[in-house]
Amino acid sequence: MKRKVTKHLYQQLETEWLYLIEQGVLSAEQVESVRKEYEVQNSVSFLKIVLLVGAILVGAGILSFIAGNWSVISDWSKFFILLVSLIVFYLSGWYLESSYPRTSYSMYAIGLLIYGAGIFLIGQTFHLGSEAGTAFVAWAVGGVALALYLKDRWIFLFSTILMGIYTTYALWDDQYPLVLILYLPLLYWIHHKLELKSEAMVFFLNLLILYGISACIGLSSLDENWIPYVLFLLGLGMIFLPIPSYGKLLEWQGVMISGINGIILTFEYPWKVFVGQESQTLGLGFSILLLIFLIWMLRRGSLPSLLILAALIFRYYVDFSYDFLPKSLFFILGGTILILFGFWFEKSRKERKIQDGDSKTFTN
Repeated sequence: MKRKVTKHLYQQLETEWLYLIEQGVLSAEQVESVRKEYEVQNSVSFLKIVLLVGAILVGAGILSFIAGNWSVISDWSKFFILLVSLIVFYLSGWYLESSYPRTSYSMYAIGLLIYGAGIFLIGQTFHLGSEAGTAFVAWAVGGVALALYLKDRWIFLFSTILMGIYTTYALWDDQYPLVLILYLPLLYWIHHKLELKSEAMVFFLNLLILYGISACIGLSSLDENWIPYVLFLLGLGMIFLPIPSYGKLLEWQGVMISGINGIILTFEYPWKVFVGQESQTLGLGFSILLLIFLIWMLRRGSLPSLLILAALIFRYYVDFSYDFLPKSLFFILGGTILILFGFWFEKSRKERKIQDGDSKTFTN
C-alpha cells in the first residue's frame, strides 16, 4: 500500500527531491523509486463541495415531491418510486466512477439520502412500527456499506453520526444502545481495514463510545454522578494509550475529556456517590490533585493541559469572587485572566514549535 499524504506535503516532498537531485545526493531513478511509494490523498475540493451541495438539494427535491404528493400516491407506487430512484442514482454513480469521479460521488450521495429517507417513509407507509432509532441504524449500515465500497471517510463519518443519533433515541426511550456496543468494534475494524488514517474519524469514534458508556450508566441503577468519574478515568487511559499513529490526537482528546470531567469533580455534588452527601472538602482535595496532574502534563509539553488549567482557575475565580467583587471589576479581572492564559498558550505553542524544529535539525 502506498503512503497517502496531503497535496501540500507532496509538493514539499517534490521540492526536496529536486533539490537532492541537483545536489547529487540522489539520482533521478532513486527519486522516482521513492515517489512511487507516495500517493496524494483525496481532499475536499471546492468542486466536490459544490457537487455535494447539489446532491443534497436534488435529494431534498425528490423527497419533497414524494412527500407533497404522499396522499395521492398508492402505497406500492411510493415504494416503487423510492426503489427506482435509489437504483438509478447508484447505477449512475457506478457508471460515472472512472470518467467523472466527483460527479459519481454526488450520485452516490443522493442515493444514500434517498435510501435513508426511504427507510422512514416505507416504515410509515406500511405501518411497520419500528422505532426511529432502529431506522437510523439501518441507514448507518447502508452508509458503512457504501463507505466500504468507495473507501470514503466522509460517508463513514456520516454513518458514525447516525449511530450517535440512534444512541440518543435509545437514551430517550430508556433502552440500552445494544446495537452500538456490537457495532463499534466493527466501525474501528473498518477504519483500520480501509487504512483511512483519519484523525477526525478516530476522534468521533472515541466520542461515540464515550457517549454510549455515559448512556449505559445513565440507564442503569447507578447514580448519574458516576458518569464524570468513569469519563475522567477513560480520559486518563486515552492519554497513555500506546497507539503511536494517533498518540497526539489521543493525548489531546484524553486531556480534554479527563480535564472537563475533572473540573466537574471539583464541585461538591458528585461526591454523594461515596459519602452519601455533598462534600466540598473532597471536591477541594480533588482540585489540588487535578492541579498537580495538569502541571505535570504541562512539563511534558501538553498544550491542552494549559486550557484545562485556565478553566480550573477561572472556575474558582468565579466561585470565590462573583459575590464579593463589583461586577465591572469581576468582568475586567476575569477577562484579564483569560487573555493572560491565551498569551501563555500562544507563547508555549510557539516555543514548542521552535523546539520541534531544533530537534529535527539536530536529528538531520
